[in-house]
Amino acid sequence: MKNREIAERRAVNQIWNAAQDYSLQPVYVAFDEDGDADFYFNTVIGAVYHYFQFETLDKMFTYLQRKQDGELYVELLWLGLENCVFGKAKDERPAMAELRRAYAEKFLARPKDHVVESLLWDLKRAHCQRILGQADDLDEEKRKILDALEFPADCNTEQVTDRMDRLLNQYFFKGHFKEFEELGGHISDSPFFWPKGWGKRAGSALRRIDWEGKTTEEKDSLMDKARKLYQRLTFSRPSAKVVRAYVESCFGKSMFSTAEMAEIEKKLCTEAHRECLLHFTRGEFTETGELTREAAEQREFAEKQREANEAYFQANESQTMLAVNKLTERIRNAILLQLEPTVYRTRAGNLLAGKVWRNVYLHDERIFEKTSDSQLDTLTVDILLDGSASQREQQAKVATQGFIIAESLTRCNIPVRVSAFSSVSGCTVMQVLRDYHDTSRNKDILHFLAAGWNRDGLALRAADYLMEQERSEHKMLIILSDAHPNDDQPMPSKEGLHLPKDYGGEAGVQDVAEEVSRLRRKGIWVISVFTGNDRDLPAAHKIYGRELARIRSVSWFADTVGRLIQERIREM
Repeated sequence: MKNREIAERRAVNQIWNAAQDYSLQPVYVAFDEDGDADFYFNTVIGAVYHYFQFETLDKMFTYLQRKQDGELYVELLWLGLENCVFGKAKDERPAMAELRRAYAEKFLARPKDHVVESLLWDLKRAHCQRILGQADDLDEEKRKILDALEFPADCNTEQVTDRMDRLLNQYFFKGHFKEFEELGGHISDSPFFWPKGWGKRAGSALRRIDWEGKTTEEKDSLMDKARKLYQRLTFSRPSAKVVRAYVESCFGKSMFSTAEMAEIEKKLCTEAHRECLLHFTRGEFTETGELTREAAEQREFAEKQREANEAYFQANESQTMLAVNKLTERIRNAILLQLEPTVYRTRAGNLLAGKVWRNVYLHDERIFEKTSDSQLDTLTVDILLDGSASQREQQAKVATQGFIIAESLTRCNIPVRVSAFSSVSGCTVMQVLRDYHDTSRNKDILHFLAAGWNRDGLALRAADYLMEQERSEHKMLIILSDAHPNDDQPMPSKEGLHLPKDYGGEAGVQDVAEEVSRLRRKGIWVISVFTGNDRDLPAAHKIYGRELARIRSVSWFADTVGRLIQERIREM
């Protein structure tokens, strides 16, 4: 412990010297493979403070750290900064050239570290070869990355972040640091595009350190340090106005007025979703000014994905329409059983004294009975598509499955609405792709786009709100999801806890399960078509129980989904 403290103090002194600022509290320090302060790279870090606006760069580091493979991107940015500051400092500090050569020679003498991601190792090795005047042995694509990454000496802070942005967009993922910065640093993990990535871990000699103005012995408790570190690494949340404008520019104008949305959020954004926002849209745009770069790219990307969805649909049209015909037949068979006069439970009519307990204990309002020749005219169905980035690889398939169900219900004259949900910067977006009365617009479901995060619990509340606006006696909700809730907006902390809880994992699954249970207590039939992998199947069973269909082949789709729908119709 004492040796590490000495090494850290030495590293900080090296940074101070290069930064020419002894009041500085550096965020990063560098150590070599033996744990000693890395003289050359700490000099680079200090020079970065000296030549650049580090507050802006630190925001970009946080932006990168929040990405999948974030450690890799942070290391790549440091590689680019090293090249830039050496060019700036070499004349003022003649010793830098020799230190740099020694640094390169030492790196090339090391055996390959298999903990370090392969791409990063290859780029660092080639960069060191160039420092020593040697030819690199990179392939063409990696050489282009390194060429773009070795920032020239005349770059300022804005030019560095712009260059890094362009490089990341070209080779790794779509997203823009400027939009992240404008929103207070809250949008993360590329809200609209799933990053390709190059590997799992980057491995780094750079270490982010904790500064509280105290010695190690005077440090706060572990929980206090965690809380403060969380606060430092998370920028202030953007205003609701900024987020709404951003979301509206990408997804379309709101279906509700500002006053209506305030009431909706007051009702729905409570408990685990207390600090969240909602946006309901039909995907219609009202242009009032120039689009942001992110919004323009989002719309272009959405259009390309619609084309890809339609291409998939056309390539599988015969199988798709066969599934539609089979599912339609199964639903119609269930309807035939409902043509005879039937006594059914409802919210008004003749009181069923024996069912009053269900209202008291289960909040079930259907404690009355009516007699009807057919109840099909009292049934509406909502289909909810999980539009998170985890669905990206199969979004054309999910869109087609949504079409099959909607088209089959339409042929049976059952009103159906199809919506998709995703979450961006703490705002859950509900996009209505096709409403109850849009009987000729089932192919609009192919506009489905998988993008962003997913706060399933809040999406279910939003779907329930929309269903409440339709006064039908019987309601069915069919959810196409991978049962993997995951949102960047954490659950608010409860009293006595220092840190909010991530919305994901067991906590996220439990929240969704509670919402499904609440919907069923209200009398809504909830069915899930599982679109995930084996890893998430236990979570799906916990959330949806037996009302779960897993489709391994489109040829099984009609039978599997049809059985669940038939059972619900027969219970009417």
